[in-house]
Amino acid sequence: MATTTAARAELTASLLTALVEAAEAGDRERFDEAFDACVERVYGLAWNVLRNRERAEAVTAQVLVDAVKGAPMASPTQRARAAK
Repeated sequence: MATTTAARAELTASLLTALVEAAEAGDRERFDEAFDACVERVYGLAWNVLRNRERAEAVTAQVLVDAVKGAPMASPTQRARAAK
């Protein structure tokens, strides 16, 4: 399980990097795809570690808020989803 969790964490980090890079580049389509993928991956990783829905949701929200904070490509809807 540790290897699987480590692999998921690495993929999640890559997706978060893609999210920030897309925002910086102003690539709306790539940003939207990366954001959607990040939500699923970050939550999945948080759930695997915490095994608690509320805590996993809180961690997911904080990670995504930190990632998109001030990102010019983040729509109000995406910011609201990240803050849930």
